[in-house]
Amino acid sequence: MRGVHRGSLTMSKPRFHPPGYRLWKLGSKCVDDQFLLAPTEAVYTLVFLFLAKMQELYDVELVGFVFMGNHFHILVRLNEDRLPDIMRDFKGGLAKALNRLHGRRGALWMERYDDDVVLNDDAAEAAVHYFHANPVRAQVVSRVDDYTGVSSWKAYAEDLDSLTHTYLDERSWRRAGGIESLRGLYMKTATVRVSRPPSWDGLSRAARRAKVRGLIADMREEERRAAAERACEGTSAPSPQEAVTRDPRSRPKRPEAKRRKRKWASGTDEQVQRFCESYDQMLPAYRRASLVFRQTGTMPAFPAGTYPPRIMYAFVEV
Repeated sequence: MRGVHRGSLTMSKPRFHPPGYRLWKLGSKCVDDQFLLAPTEAVYTLVFLFLAKMQELYDVELVGFVFMGNHFHILVRLNEDRLPDIMRDFKGGLAKALNRLHGRRGALWMERYDDDVVLNDDAAEAAVHYFHANPVRAQVVSRVDDYTGVSSWKAYAEDLDSLTHTYLDERSWRRAGGIESLRGLYMKTATVRVSRPPSWDGLSRAARRAKVRGLIADMREEERRAAAERACEGTSAPSPQEAVTRDPRSRPKRPEAKRRKRKWASGTDEQVQRFCESYDQMLPAYRRASLVFRQTGTMPAFPAGTYPPRIMYAFVEV
C-alpha cells in the first residue's frame, strides 16, 4: 500500500488531514530520542537538501523550521491537499539518508508525526517564535545566532526570502577519482525558500522592518531568560560544538515525560471548538461510506454538510 516504508518510516496507513486548510504545524522525534539529527555538517547538508527537494516536488511554502538534535518542527503553508504525501517523501527519504550516514538500520522516527492545524495569525507567529527559540530554551546555545543546525531564524533576522547552503557533491567527486585539487569543481549550492506567516502578507517595507526588529527583541529576551536560568542553576553557558560532537546514539538525560495529549489545532478557543465539531461530524459519515465501499465496491455520496464541505467552510474566514 502506498505510504508504507518498512524500517525507515513507521506509518502503517495513509494519514487523514482535513482538506481545504493551508497552515500546519508539524513535528517529529527520532526513535528513542536519539540525537540522530545532531547538527554536523553532513546532517545539515542532508536536511537542507531534503527541504529543497520538498519544495521542488510539491507546491508547499516553508514558513518556519528548526531541526534540533533529536526532533524537528516545521510550519508549512499548503497550496495543495497533499500533506501525507509530502511528509511520507520527506521523512522517508531523510530517514534512509541519515541511516546510511550513521551506519544504522531500522526505524529512525518515533511513531507518526505531530500535526496541528494553525487557525489564526497569533498561533502562526507563536509557532515561528517557538521554533527559533528552541536551541536557546533547550540550552544548546546561549545565543540563537550561534546555532549550527538547520533553522529559518537567519531568514527572519536578516529579512531574507531564501537560505542557501554550499556543499560538496562527494559521490560525484569520488567517482571522478577524489582528487583534492578538483574538489572545488564539485561544490554545489542548494536553496530553500522561506515564506512568512499570513500576517506578513501585504506589509509595507517599513512595517516589515518593524516586524523584524520586534522578532529580534523577543529573541534577545529569550536569551536573557535562559542566561538567568543558568545563573540560578549554577551551570555554564553551552557551547555550540557540544551539539555537533554529541554521539548520535545517545539520548537526553531527563525523566520519562508524560505523553502529550494531541492538540487538534492551534487557534482561538472558538476556532478549535468548530474544528473539533466538524471533525467529529465527519468521522461517522466516513466510517459508513468506508463500510459501504468495502461491501459493494462503490463510493456512496456523503450526506450534505458532513465531508468535506463542512470542514472546508468552517475556515473560510481564516
